[in-house]
Amino acid sequence: MAFLCIYTYLSMHALGFYAGESMGSTSRLVFMIVIISGIALIFNRNNNIDSSFSRFWIVWIAWMLLSIVILRISYAGLSTIWRYVFPPMVFLFCYSAKKTCFKIETVFVIGFIVLFFLAFYLNIMNLQYMGIDIGEEVSVSNLVYWCLCSVPFFFLISRNSLKMFFLLLAIIIVLLTYKRSATIAIGLITLLFILDMTKTAKTSLRSYFVIALGLLIAYYVITHYFQNAILGIAERMSAIEESEGSGRIPLYNDVLNVLKTNDLFDWVFGRGVGSISISKHTNAHNDALQILFEFGLIGLVLYFVMLWKVIKRTIAFRKARSNYYMGYAASVVICIVLGAVSNLVVFNSYFSFICAYWGIAEYEITQNNLLNHS
Repeated sequence: MAFLCIYTYLSMHALGFYAGESMGSTSRLVFMIVIISGIALIFNRNNNIDSSFSRFWIVWIAWMLLSIVILRISYAGLSTIWRYVFPPMVFLFCYSAKKTCFKIETVFVIGFIVLFFLAFYLNIMNLQYMGIDIGEEVSVSNLVYWCLCSVPFFFLISRNSLKMFFLLLAIIIVLLTYKRSATIAIGLITLLFILDMTKTAKTSLRSYFVIALGLLIAYYVITHYFQNAILGIAERMSAIEESEGSGRIPLYNDVLNVLKTNDLFDWVFGRGVGSISISKHTNAHNDALQILFEFGLIGLVLYFVMLWKVIKRTIAFRKARSNYYMGYAASVVICIVLGAVSNLVVFNSYFSFICAYWGIAEYEITQNNLLNHS
C-alpha cells in the first residue's frame, strides 16, 4: 500500500497532472497521505528502527520540520518544506516494505521500469514539439532526470543483456536531451558497469562477448542515429567557459554575495526554506550551497553525513559482491554529479527514486551486518 501511494504520486507528477486543478488536488492528496503515514510510521512502537540510515533520515526529517519553528518561514509556505521531507519518507517506507515482504523488490523494479518508460515517452513527446499539454514540469528537459534516476533499479535485473538494453535506452534519451550533467553521470555509470562485469569472478568468455557485442551495437546506434546529439553535447561542453557554465558561475556569485551578509545565526541555522529566492534565483544549482543557504551549517553537516553513509554502503556492497552494488554505485554517481552542478535533494520527485533504492538496499545492510564486515 505504501509503494502504491508513492508510485501513484510520482506517476501523477510525471504526467503533469498537477497542471489541472482537479488532478493536481488528487496528486497533492496522495502526497500528504504519504507524509502523514510516514510520520505515523516513525512513531509506531511496533516498527523497529534497527538501521543507522533510517535513524539518520529521522534526524533529517526532524531538523527540516524544526526549521518551521526556528527559522524564518516568510520566504516559502509549508508546502515547500515537504519536498525535503518526502524522499526520506520514501526511504523509510521502502525499507519497512522490504523487511515485511522480501519479494517486494520485484514490485519496485517493475514499477520504476514503468516510470522510466513513462518519462522516456514524455521526453520524446517534448523533444518533438507535438503540442501535447503535459504540464509545466515535463515541458523542460529536466524530465530526463526521471529516466536517469530510474537507472539504479535496472541493475537488480538478473540478466546482463536486459541491463545493457535498459542502460542503452537511458544513454539514448540522455543524449537526445543534450543535458551535460546527465551525460557525465550516465557515462560514469556505464564505465562502472563495464568494469564491474569484467572484474566479477563469474565473468566468462561469453560475458566478454556480450559486453563487446553490446558496445558495438551501442556505438553503431549512437553514431549513426544520434550524431547530431553527440555534436550538440560536444558544443555545449566546449562552450562552458564562454557561457560561464550556462549562467551557473554568475548564479553562484549571487548566492555567495548574499551569504557574505549572514550573521552568526544565519550561518548556523540558515535563512529558512525557500530563502534562496533572496539571491534572485529559484535554486542554487548546487545541493551543498543551497542546503548551507537555507539550513545553515547544521543542514550542511547532515548533507555530507548522507554522502558519507552512501559511499560507505557502496564500498560494503562491493566487498560483499552484492547484487545491490552496481545500482548503489549508480545512485552515488547521480547524487554527486547532479548535486554538484544541478539540484537533486531539493526536489521531491526524482530524488525519491534514489531514496527508494537506498531503502530496499538497506535491508541487506542490516540483515547481513555488511558495514561491520567491510
